[in-house]
Amino acid sequence: MSPNRADRARRLYAASLSQGWSGDATKERALSEEALPLADDPLLRADLLFRLRASEEWTEARVGEAVLLQELEGVDALDDERRAKLLVLVVNQRMDAFDAAGAAALAPRLEQYARGAGPEWQARTLAVVAGVYLLAGERKPAAGLFRTLATHPALPTMCAFYYMSLEWYDELRASLDETLRAARAEGNLHRIAWNRSCAAHLELRHGRLSAAEAAAVEAISLESVLGQPKVLIASAALAGVQAWRGEAETCTTNARLAAAAARAARDRFPEGLAHGALGLLALGTGRPADAIVELEPLARSWVRSTVADPAAVPFVPDLVEAYALTGATAQARELLDRFAPLATAAGGTWALAACARCEGLLAAGEGFDEPFAKAVDLLTGTPLMLELARTQLAYGERLRRAGRRREARPLLRAAYEAFGAVAAAPWQSRAAAELHATGEHVASAPTPRPDLTPQELHIAGLVAQGKSNKEIAAAIYLSPKTVEYHLANTFRKLDIHSRAELAGIMARDGRQA
Repeated sequence: MSPNRADRARRLYAASLSQGWSGDATKERALSEEALPLADDPLLRADLLFRLRASEEWTEARVGEAVLLQELEGVDALDDERRAKLLVLVVNQRMDAFDAAGAAALAPRLEQYARGAGPEWQARTLAVVAGVYLLAGERKPAAGLFRTLATHPALPTMCAFYYMSLEWYDELRASLDETLRAARAEGNLHRIAWNRSCAAHLELRHGRLSAAEAAAVEAISLESVLGQPKVLIASAALAGVQAWRGEAETCTTNARLAAAAARAARDRFPEGLAHGALGLLALGTGRPADAIVELEPLARSWVRSTVADPAAVPFVPDLVEAYALTGATAQARELLDRFAPLATAAGGTWALAACARCEGLLAAGEGFDEPFAKAVDLLTGTPLMLELARTQLAYGERLRRAGRRREARPLLRAAYEAFGAVAAAPWQSRAAAELHATGEHVASAPTPRPDLTPQELHIAGLVAQGKSNKEIAAAIYLSPKTVEYHLANTFRKLDIHSRAELAGIMARDGRQA
């Protein structure tokens, strides 16, 4: 209805923003694409390019790095904030591709633009600069820059994986709690989905599998509303939960979905998380050769890259373990020798403990005590309870095989109980088998329940909280009939007939958040 070309472009852009915030990413992109050829104003054109490239459904052919740099360098009228927004996209693209050196080359220029941007984009852009430093192994300047941004309470949520890398867990958890409250009050589905995806990965790292599962399934349930493939980063977290619990079918499905979405977005990190879940599943179920198949291609890509943050490649210690278990000690040693200096430089508990555990696995003769003891000591008292349990299991296995059964039992018992507390059935079964071999008898791990879809899991958890079908439908943006359909499938799979039985199963298996 706007006869003037400039007015039409401006109004289409405003409409695209409204569609984006309402959750319709497809319509947002369509409106932005319609507006772009009409935008003669270089400032509006920059805003449209930013929206298109930042969209969850961007494609390289439409708005690639060359287009962004051409716009950035060829338009004198751009202000520092728009320059920062466009350059952020280029830097993020390089980081996603594990080109840490390429991203670092642009970091000084990005920081310069950030200083001239408004308060919101100054903080967001400086956070990206800090992320570049972190990925390139420059941990001290990264931490210093993040500390200068501490007055922005939402920033840890936006930079959740960087905060996990720095192991600033308390700050991240506080930010996730606050931003989730705000997003729910606003009805901002985008922010809820991102928040819950990040929370799922944080809880997974801390071994809080029920909380991780609940957060992941909520994020995944929003995918049908938002239509955003990148919401599937939550599927990598759910696959991680299912890997620990030995739920092979659903773990494989969710990991493959997450890996495919990551490849479509050309983002190496979530792709590594997805394949890492499959590697963990293979290790837990006694298939180290399969773990190598999943993880070795990722490790080769990392070795060719300039990434120096060990937290960006959390699958590496698992590949070292898989090599060790299959007798490929030369490959294990070569990979560990590359990873360990990065862990030492970073100084994070997780990476140092993982390296020590790997050293214990590779140690010859009786030389395993010192590295295993170091790993246990590093992890004791931290939130990384499943990392501690798998280290205790590995240490106990070596002690038992060395004929030191009495020393092995306390470690194996601690691992057995930790795995049992979160229904990590295959790992608990391994601990039980080792305890039996020492002469101590414990109950076998329970059989994993039948696989439920993310939507079924989400609804089952809400039923366990006492919510009615109508309340569940309102909470997860479905119709009551759809809730009934998913609940009927859940009852059939679990061979139960009442909500009370379902609540009992969820509580027994530790599935309530």
